[in-house]
Order: sequence, then structure tokens, then C-alpha cells
Amino acid sequence: NVSAFNIAVVSAICAELGFDSSRFHLSSVLTKQGHSNELLSTLTLAVGGDVYLCGAGARGYQDQAVFGAHGVTLQYQNFRHPIYLQANRREFIPGLSIIDALMNLGMNGTRTVLAQR
Repeated sequence: NVSAFNIAVVSAICAELGFDSSRFHLSSVLTKQGHSNELLSTLTLAVGGDVYLCGAGARGYQDQAVFGAHGVTLQYQNFRHPIYLQANRREFIPGLSIIDALMNLGMNGTRTVLAQR
């Protein structure tokens, strides 16, 4: 089961990096309704949140009115990817998963990059 594998990998990486994954929730077990923006709003409320943090790329399709109708604030993150040495690359490729950092920097190097953020 791919989802079970992904959950195990994310939990293991978080544990190794010192992140508390006890606040992670499976959307499949939460009370929710709707699709798209309404679904995201009700999932946010289901975990006790009132702010939905999303990437800047979502500006084109996130409907602030739907979030607002549910009492959820839509907040766009201003993520700036940390730059690190990637093997066999002249230019840094941003936006890859943490697996890229782990493969290029190892666990300790990845911890260092994250601590600087």
C-alpha cells in the first residue's frame, strides 16, 4: 500500500530530524464535507485550525470567499527554498522533496540547513 509506505517514510524522516509528527492527521479519519476549497476548509476546522496555509501557486484557484464563509483565513506562504549543493548540478533546482536534501547532504547536513531556516 503506497499510502502506508508514504506515512511510514514521512514519520521516520520527521523523527530523525526531530520534528513532532504527533500532530499529523489522516484526512480519511476526519469529519469533512465538500470538494476543493470547501473540503480544505472543513479539514482545517476538523483539526481545530482557523488558518489554511498554502503555496503561492494556489493563488490561481483558491477561493478566499469559500474559506471565509467557513471562518477560515487563507494565508499564502512566502517560502524561500534553502540553497544547498546538489550533486552533478551547476544550478540549484528548487522545489524538490526533502529526499533530495537527504541524498545530497545526509541527515546531519539536512538538520543544519533546516536549523538555519
